[in-house]
Amino acid sequence: MFIRLVAGVKILLGFGSLIAVYLYAVLNFPEWKELGSVRDYWYATVSAFMGAVIGIFWAEYKFYMRLRKRVKKNLELLEESINFNIYLLGVGFTQIKSGKIQNFPLDSITLNERIGRLVDLLPVGIRERLNWERFQLEHLIKKVDYINLRHPTTDKGIKVELSEVNDLLSHLNKTQNSLRKLGKEVSELRDTYQSSEMDGLLR
Repeated sequence: MFIRLVAGVKILLGFGSLIAVYLYAVLNFPEWKELGSVRDYWYATVSAFMGAVIGIFWAEYKFYMRLRKRVKKNLELLEESINFNIYLLGVGFTQIKSGKIQNFPLDSITLNERIGRLVDLLPVGIRERLNWERFQLEHLIKKVDYINLRHPTTDKGIKVELSEVNDLLSHLNKTQNSLRKLGKEVSELRDTYQSSEMDGLLR
């Protein structure tokens, strides 16, 4: 809206300047009128004015459409990253449930990068919860690292206290469920991308 207002002011100033120059020339240099009639210069001025208006609005429309396309793609990538971490959490849950406390990857780095691309466009509530769950992914990685460092590895694997196993499983399950809810909300946000609410966020 601000860009449109500034463009409108510039057009009006330019239009006024053309009229002022023409009037000054007519009043101070009568012979200048022989170069063309007032009607010809008026038509030329109006044509230039209309061309500038159409050009500005067309450029704004093209910019806006490119922005919409880029944001929609970033929402798809964010949803993809969330789903990938849900899958990795499932792998970790299965491993630990079977008695194997091994290092397993969680992709918090990609998730963080994709949240950053939409930091100004995501609703505050979704953005804050995504950042919190990203932190939980990193926390889980540190928990598993700590368990592996604290407990010696033997031929039978790592001997871990039941309370630590249950805590880890609970943390994995809670984070996975929270990411599922967020993934659904991001998907709904992408599906309603054409709504006036999203238009308001991009304006």
